[in-house]
Amino acid sequence: MKQIVNEKEFTPFLERFNNFYDSNIQSVTYSFNKGGSSKVDISILANDLLNPDAKGWTCVVVSLDQLSEMTIIQSKNIPLMSIANGIHLSVIDGEIALEFGGHYEQPENPEEFRKADAYAIGKTLSFEVFSPAI
Repeated sequence: MKQIVNEKEFTPFLERFNNFYDSNIQSVTYSFNKGGSSKVDISILANDLLNPDAKGWTCVVVSLDQLSEMTIIQSKNIPLMSIANGIHLSVIDGEIALEFGGHYEQPENPEEFRKADAYAIGKTLSFEVFSPAI
């Protein structure tokens, strides 16, 4: 079941999955919704600290709807598959910013978010957990 994450829930969401440190991206899917808005779904293998029965990896699909911006830069020297430094969330101009491409620390401003190798900005953040990993 998809769960919506608002700004007040950023910290508990990130803490539940240990900020997604040392997680692995399985897929990134960009798609269009009805009416022409776009969406990204990021399938991540992570540790779910609320589900000790998972015994290892849990698949978490993090979604961001109604995108206004998105960038993914992939190169042989900077693989995006591993999220060693976790993901970061913020609010930029009333929208949710999701960084999943290499920043060591929380970006301090919109320009820092936009320097990431992978980020998306949109209206609605949600996630769904599949355990065991799919």
